[in-house]
Amino acid sequence: QRTRVPVLLIGGWQDLFLEQTLEQYRQLRDRNVDVALTVGPWTHAQLLFQGLGTITRESLSWLQTHLGDELKSPGPPRSGRVRVFVAGQGWLNAPDWPPPTSRHTLYLQPGGGLTETPPEPTARPARFRYDPTDPTPTIGGRLLSPDGGYRTDNRLARRDDVLSFTGSALTEDLCVHGHPVIELAHSADNPHVDVFVRISEVDGRGRSRNVSDGYRRLRDAETSPATVTVELDAVAHRFKAGSRIRVMVAGGSHPRYVRNFGTGEPAVTGEQLKPAGHTVHFGDTRLLLPVGG
Repeated sequence: QRTRVPVLLIGGWQDLFLEQTLEQYRQLRDRNVDVALTVGPWTHAQLLFQGLGTITRESLSWLQTHLGDELKSPGPPRSGRVRVFVAGQGWLNAPDWPPPTSRHTLYLQPGGGLTETPPEPTARPARFRYDPTDPTPTIGGRLLSPDGGYRTDNRLARRDDVLSFTGSALTEDLCVHGHPVIELAHSADNPHVDVFVRISEVDGRGRSRNVSDGYRRLRDAETSPATVTVELDAVAHRFKAGSRIRVMVAGGSHPRYVRNFGTGEPAVTGEQLKPAGHTVHFGDTRLLLPVGG
């Protein structure tokens, strides 16, 4: 809140601390501090392995630019305030983050489809049951463990406690910059539930790979349809032509998020476990993608 020192922030799209890095960038930028941001395709642990070369070069360049006058040899400024790795494309220099985008809307469909056209509001809803004695597992994503990062997640989509919605093959590349948002028309037979949403990319061979996750804990879930808005992790991702976008909806992702006991009891001291039935209603349930060039 007070510093005026030039700051270079470095993180990864699969880094557990990504949200903090982006928030620090926004606050420093809004205070007109000389701030720059680099985000690579890394988890937190990978920053010191896969990311080491990039981090070393950019850190030394930043120091040379801002301390070079002391050495009579100032370095050149960055080509852009922001440098991010776009999955499926490569490194991108930009004046700010996120870049300008427009909203691209996809509607979840009965039968597991994902299209630009909304279904009939009277379409039969989809249901799944979350059982805390067999919690939906975490596969990849923003973890500190070696199991984090980009992972093949087909087996997650096949679980009975996960709803999966997959679009048709894209006819052209689709580039997403920023936070995807999903609006779920949702109800449950238990007020104490979690909602976990994942976006994945399915390649031409049918292999599904995680792109972005979102999570909310609901302590007063409605028994009649109510809109639940979930903001997913920020991404810079180019869905390639020929691939398909997949949305998965579940009642948890354990152990990234501690399982919901379904009773309202504290996670540390709770003793009772109660399953929950989730219902996703169609018509207004949609995925909002921030799409850029």
